[in-house]
Amino acid sequence: IYMTALSIMGEQGGWPLTMFLDPDGAPFWGGTYFPKTPQYGRPGFMQILQELSRVYAEAPEKIARNCKALGEGLRARAAEGAHGDLPPDLAMRAARSLSAHIDMAQGGLGAAPKFPQPFLYRFLWQQAQLANDDALRAGVLVTADNICQGGIYDHLAGGFARYSVDAAWLVPHFEKMLYDNALLIDIYTKAYARYRNPLYKAIVEETIAWLSRDMRVDAGFYYAAMDADSEGEEGRYYVWTPEAVKAVLGEGRGAAWCEAYGISEEGNFEASTSNPTFYQGGFEFRQSFAEARSQLLQARSKRVAPARDNKCLLAWNALLVRAQSEAGFYLEQAAWLEQAQQLTDWLWETFHSKEGRLAHVYYDEGGAQGQSTLADYAYFIEALLALASKIDWVQPGTSSLYIERARKLMDAVFEHFSDATFAGYFFTSDDHEVLAARKKEWFDNAIPSSNGSLLHSLSALYALTGEASYLGAFNALSAAHANLSKRMPSGVAHALSAATQAASGVLLIKVSSSGDFSALRSALAAVPWRKIFIQSIDDGPAYQLCLSTECLLQTESLDELVSKI
Repeated sequence: IYMTALSIMGEQGGWPLTMFLDPDGAPFWGGTYFPKTPQYGRPGFMQILQELSRVYAEAPEKIARNCKALGEGLRARAAEGAHGDLPPDLAMRAARSLSAHIDMAQGGLGAAPKFPQPFLYRFLWQQAQLANDDALRAGVLVTADNICQGGIYDHLAGGFARYSVDAAWLVPHFEKMLYDNALLIDIYTKAYARYRNPLYKAIVEETIAWLSRDMRVDAGFYYAAMDADSEGEEGRYYVWTPEAVKAVLGEGRGAAWCEAYGISEEGNFEASTSNPTFYQGGFEFRQSFAEARSQLLQARSKRVAPARDNKCLLAWNALLVRAQSEAGFYLEQAAWLEQAQQLTDWLWETFHSKEGRLAHVYYDEGGAQGQSTLADYAYFIEALLALASKIDWVQPGTSSLYIERARKLMDAVFEHFSDATFAGYFFTSDDHEVLAARKKEWFDNAIPSSNGSLLHSLSALYALTGEASYLGAFNALSAAHANLSKRMPSGVAHALSAATQAASGVLLIKVSSSGDFSALRSALAAVPWRKIFIQSIDDGPAYQLCLSTECLLQTESLDELVSKI
């Protein structure tokens, strides 16, 4: 809300954000960073406080005018929802336009700082596979390769930092976020399923291992983040000197590890320390250092570790459910799917009330609390459906439970987040605390937009149930993205991905007791960009391929089934 208010004022947005509100919570003036005293050509924060205090006391009508103008602007932005039809080639045109901006030497979009933005690459990967476009694939792969070999990846413990302060992915902002890692697991899963690059598989395995070891709680949920600082210094926990490495590995092995991982006397970080990277060789060479990495991780664990943000956010945990469900299926790791199932069940029992509503956050002391947002519902629905699409592989007959839960949550979205006048769903519910404006989230940010996420689930629910209400809601919400997609397609990549998914068809494969689940899983690994639900049935032909209530194919031949997908 306040970032939008700042843009209405004609100011450049950014963090930190400073916004001044009247006693009713209405914004009237703001900016980004202000130094304490005047410098860098900007007024001092103390001066600003004094001037605003003076104006509020001497000319309150100016404050009231600004509040009114910004309030009208916020309400207009909230009602903004373009209508029209999405051109059938828009997603592909958007993907090629976006791909043209990828740094083909080092990966990523734009100059420093560089953010992973995995949901953008998930969209590009989908379009590349559907069009069999090697140029689109190359942009995703060069980014994936550089991210996982650069300093943004924790080469000892696994897991990704928030972003890189430089263009070469060398020095990260060392904070680790649950949502970044969940979304990146998904990218490496899809890339591995297509190319079988063992490095991608290792990255998924190591990242899930880090999450399970350092971020997972006995109850089954995952904490939100790990801080960048320890002992008052950013990155102190992660960086090395040659002497520190050799003290653990010995002179010879230590020198070899330093050379492979870019640890030098001059350093690549602060105070002549180095943040490990690995650009020196292929996967087998990397594997030769597995024991050394384990020893260094054990030594590093004796340092003062960064603090954790010990809360459980429903939306972020839901993103991980989705990632683990896909990774468990396509990398043939039943334990990951079972972990995703355990997490989903815990989230449902903890966050879902008897009244059918969701809480927002859980603390070890205090339990689940807070008013939920559309993102909580949208991501949890998507997670439930992702789990439902694959869980029958390890727990036959279980998928219907999670589909039914998704339907209940979608009913709550329809009831409490709908706009009676315009298409699109509000970010806050109809009984949420009153804010300066009731806005809708259209654009992807660090995580995909909640309205874009709903598009994915609406198309899936229609395919699974054939109910016209889901199709109608999907069509209306898709149309609401039309002009936004034409104006800034990269900002609504998750929505465009959903439109593509719906156009190519959400498929349901029913497998009877005579079918081969394991062979089916292997065959489907070749098409991980398609939205496919798998359900076990007691009898009938080995395989049935369905779209909504229409059965397209019944066959005893797995090859025939796959040829139709």
